[in-house]
Amino acid sequence: MKPRKILVIGDPMPALSGRVALSQLSVPLDASLEVDTESGVIRNISVITAGVACGHNAPPFLIDETTLQNVADAINLTENGMKSRTIHAEVYGEDGLKSLAGKIRNARVVGNQVKADFHLGSYADEEDARRLMALAKDAPEDAGLSIVIKEGHYEAIEGEPGIVARIDALYAIDWTGNPAANPAGMLSAPAKAALAQKDEIPMEFNEAQMEYLRSLGLAADATAEQAAEFYAGLTDEQKTACDALAESETETEVEAAPAAAAAEGEDEDEGQPKPMTAASGVADASQVALSSNSGAMATLSEINEIARLAGLGGDWAVEMCLAGKTPAEARQIALAKKTSNTGPIPMSIKVGEDRGMVSLSAGITDAIILRANGVALKKAHDRSSEFRGLSVINMARNYYAALGMRNAHTLSNTRIVELMGPRAFRNAYPALAQSASSFSSILADAINKSLRAAYMDAPSTWQLWARRATAPDFKDIKRVALSDVPGLTERGDGQPLDYTVLSDGAETYALAEFAGGIKLTRRAIVNDDLDAFGRIPMAQAAAAKRKEDDVAYGIITTNGNMADGGALFNATAVSTTGGHANLVGSGTVMSIANLQILENLMFVQTGPKGAHLELVPKFLLVPSSKGATANQLINSAVDPTATYGHATNPYANTLTVIKSSRLQANSATAWYLAADYRDGQVDTIEVCFLEDEPEPVLKQETDFDTDDQKFAVRHTVQAKAIDWRGVAKNNGA
Repeated sequence: MKPRKILVIGDPMPALSGRVALSQLSVPLDASLEVDTESGVIRNISVITAGVACGHNAPPFLIDETTLQNVADAINLTENGMKSRTIHAEVYGEDGLKSLAGKIRNARVVGNQVKADFHLGSYADEEDARRLMALAKDAPEDAGLSIVIKEGHYEAIEGEPGIVARIDALYAIDWTGNPAANPAGMLSAPAKAALAQKDEIPMEFNEAQMEYLRSLGLAADATAEQAAEFYAGLTDEQKTACDALAESETETEVEAAPAAAAAEGEDEDEGQPKPMTAASGVADASQVALSSNSGAMATLSEINEIARLAGLGGDWAVEMCLAGKTPAEARQIALAKKTSNTGPIPMSIKVGEDRGMVSLSAGITDAIILRANGVALKKAHDRSSEFRGLSVINMARNYYAALGMRNAHTLSNTRIVELMGPRAFRNAYPALAQSASSFSSILADAINKSLRAAYMDAPSTWQLWARRATAPDFKDIKRVALSDVPGLTERGDGQPLDYTVLSDGAETYALAEFAGGIKLTRRAIVNDDLDAFGRIPMAQAAAAKRKEDDVAYGIITTNGNMADGGALFNATAVSTTGGHANLVGSGTVMSIANLQILENLMFVQTGPKGAHLELVPKFLLVPSSKGATANQLINSAVDPTATYGHATNPYANTLTVIKSSRLQANSATAWYLAADYRDGQVDTIEVCFLEDEPEPVLKQETDFDTDDQKFAVRHTVQAKAIDWRGVAKNNGA
């Protein structure tokens, strides 16, 4: 076997599409296809055939015997078989669930093909199922299978034309009427069948055309026949560009700079894979082909759209592509051309699609969250679908390639992980770092977005009965109770108003900061472990919500002293300093009679100036073990404790029952009543947040020694009882 020089491309390879001509076909027409309509099984169906294939947004590449074995292994290693759909859903923006057709099983390499068995799923659409079985039985040459590659790379083999595909994992095997790597549909086919359209393929190419084909991966020493076969495997856009060169009177010089030539300040780490040199011939050509299909280079489809919107025609689009213009440059040329011909173009006209860095970063951020299967996004960014199928490392490759890092696709996985840190990124690519942040900022955005979404969804109960407030800083907060506001007094003619100072007896407290951390290790990133973007932020968000409940219920359970020197709950008469008269210390069970006693303690409370407040409770707070009893008492139309008769329940549906494990941990019997601060009569307990950080906040840094990504989460919150008059306690029994 010839020694190989391997070029690894980190991007998962796309679904194969488009008709191709095969370079090697030796198996005659195979009549062994078996269609069992009753059981819904098609046996000995062709999955992929050796030869040249084209993928969506990918250069032509070869499928050899190793590729065939890769495909067979990928199918057989999938538990219960590889899923099969009626369409490449991700290519056409369709719902993949609706297109499920069945499973591909029992794969094996037979000659220059992979054969397998298709098992129709009971979940398949009835019309789709009928059509697939009918095609297999009556017209198998008109339909076939096309693979969707999940993980893989390209290899350039010295001394052999083109680049070959190496497949590590498949995502699906889909049905199509024009399979890329199965020109004979479900069957095998002789070579002449695969090249049936050869008469339409030019057998001679001028030097400009040959240079163009070499830039797409054709071997430097390829014969005219090999060039014709290679041409047959091109996309329609690539053929159009090649055909245009046939009419050119002057040769177009295609300068194929090695794709790994770095931008200013490129990485020169000797430990990284190096691009192949011109000595290896085909290596440079394949590298150029791959580079020309990266996100940083112009594609004919994008420039065609610019030409269409500007009314400049297809010839202009081909001219721009052959000149190596990027979409951004093509837009500027189109604008200048239209302006010179017709005057200013209205600003409302949009030429092309916004593919800027802002939308790229937002799309990758949402793609990471969607891949993590953590929180549910209300509306994912439109571009997230472009990256959702990639690993985090390959998302970083695409991001850095879009920034202008021309060797992004040749760097190893470990080097990409190193460059995620801002320090390493600045040192290796100072020019790029001046205008863009490292990929770690996208990771931080993804975790922060997951954290915030999970925080909003996390359950808590303090908001039902306690007031939310904010403070601008960590200085002491002074709150004056609403009940301190004096009543109105009679004023005689010409008499001055009686002003009351409210500062006396104000409750004072300060915010507190609570913090935790998430560490995304270098190994976790290399292994594509997405817990840091899914489960861990959800756990941190839940912890933040729990802390809020902790500080709110902690005010009740600790029963600390207030500004007047008395405990929040005490049975001392109000006439005594620090007395609150809001506690039934002897403790009784929950009943209508005992509810009335505790309610009356609250109802007769007066303000500091003697105003009759007549507070009415709204919430019944109980330990978790008393939740059912409390609900039965409050939700019953009659007194549930009455022995005879049907005495009316005066508290039916008048109180909101809130059960808490925190109250349970403090006392399994004590229960409480609380007024609603929203009524404007009285304050009860306040939960306060930092004004600029009302939710958990995340900050990120890269560990210098380990390259781990560290994400610190902090939450600033504190609670305080503002007025004891709106709460009352029964020690229970």
